[in-house]
Amino acid sequence: MVLAIVAVLAGLLAPNVGGSLKGARVREAALTLAEHVRYARMLAVEKGQPVCLAIDRTKPGYQVRTMEGASDRAGGGSQAAVTPAVSLTEGVKFERVDASESADGEQDVLWFDPLGAWSTGRIRLSDGNRRFEVRLGRSLGVIEVVDLDNDSEQQHRAEEAALLAAPLAPGT
Repeated sequence: MVLAIVAVLAGLLAPNVGGSLKGARVREAALTLAEHVRYARMLAVEKGQPVCLAIDRTKPGYQVRTMEGASDRAGGGSQAAVTPAVSLTEGVKFERVDASESADGEQDVLWFDPLGAWSTGRIRLSDGNRRFEVRLGRSLGVIEVVDLDNDSEQQHRAEEAALLAAPLAPGT
């Protein structure tokens, strides 16, 4: 009898655990993306040249690139990869990208200038069940990671604190 109750409970809880793991993957992907956004901004200021975060929706993935030999985007320099291309976790995709430029319909670009300014944007990630959005605001370089399925003020503050505590360079 006890084994039957345990089996029924395990059957009821198993789908919830699987959903939580999927939510954790998309959350981690959003936090990692936000870390790369912060790194791109810091790098633009440090190098004194434009830096972009190129988002490839077909792979899906992204990469931080500098604009070598230019003091602004129109300066005619060539792009050079700074970080290896980052692929999103399996099952996670870009659901929506609002960026300053769309290069060819498959790639979006967020630019950071040498003074630390950037183009505003929103990047929404989804695994089909959970959705997180990385938001770039103009004021004071604010980068937010928002759980769109649990949009509470307390959750906003926790994500913001996690971003502030994160290392500046990706992977460190």
